[in-house]
Formats: sequence, structure tokens, C-alpha cells
Amino acid sequence: MLGLLRALSNHGRGYPFATNLSLVSIPIGLLAVIIGPEISRGFTAVFGNRPEPIYVWGVLLLLGGGNVAVGIGQRLPSRERAGLYVLAVAYAFYGISVIVGLGWGGMVTGPVFVVLALSCVMRARVILAAAKALQVLIGRDGSGD
Repeated sequence: MLGLLRALSNHGRGYPFATNLSLVSIPIGLLAVIIGPEISRGFTAVFGNRPEPIYVWGVLLLLGGGNVAVGIGQRLPSRERAGLYVLAVAYAFYGISVIVGLGWGGMVTGPVFVVLALSCVMRARVILAAAKALQVLIGRDGSGD
């Protein structure tokens, strides 16, 4: 556990936005799963008191944030990248729901979450590009030849 916290702290210095965004997703997702429809007026405006969309959103946040944290802690870029893609879906879902549900009232929060989704995708693409560059550098078989 201490190693995971150390890795997250080190990663957070180099990539504070992606690291902190991913980590804050875990408690928000947990709250969404526990509280349900009352967690967001935007969701309630779109989905009424149906809890399923909020629970799905909460689970996406938990899975995405958890996978990013584990990916960083265990130095597994593919897992970090997968978590970022899941977070992108969760943030886009929320942003679009707030805009649709609240109309002009959602025009501050909604676009911010859509941009957060795009940022997650951009970070995931940077990780993929770095992995591909490393494969080219060391050779596909890992021998370095």
C-alpha cells in the first residue's frame, strides 16, 4: 500500500491533473453508488428518479479511477490508459446529461465535464504514443536490437 501511495505521489508531481482527477473520481463514484439520484440535479432532470443511470455513472467512476490508480502504482500504462478511457465515458456522460437536463443552467458544469472527458482521452493517447515509441526503441521482442 505504501508503494502505491509513493508511486501516486511521484506520478502526481509530473501529471497532477490526470492523477488528481482520477483519484477524486473514486470517492465521487462511491457517493453516486450510495446516494443515487439525489447526487445530481442534472441527472434527476434527465432521468427522473430512476437510479440506474446514476449507479452506472458511479461504477464507471470507480472502475476508471481505480484502474488509473492501480496502473500508476504498478507501472502498468495499459491499465492506466484503460482507466482513462472509462473515465472519459463517465465524464462525457455526466457533462452531456447536465447540459440536456438543465439547459442553460447546465452550460457551466456540462462543458467542463466534456472537456475533462477529452482530456482523459488525450492523456490516454499520450501514454499509447509513449508505449509505441518505446517498442520501436527497444525492438518488438524486447531484446533492444
